[in-house]
Amino acid sequence: MDDVKLLRQEFIAHGKKQGLEEAFLIKILDYLLENQFLPAGERGSIRDQLSKMIRAYARGD
Repeated sequence: MDDVKLLRQEFIAHGKKQGLEEAFLIKILDYLLENQFLPAGERGSIRDQLSKMIRAYARGD
């Protein structure tokens, strides 16, 4: 099993324990993986987008 599959499996397992839906967890993890190598000074927009995604999920959008 490669590292990404193991990470995905663990991320989903822990998220489900917190009552989060698998589709949401996959969406968040995919976004994080796509942007994992951005320099520290360029992460503000990533943080903002993650906040929007979480707020939308919390509202049920």
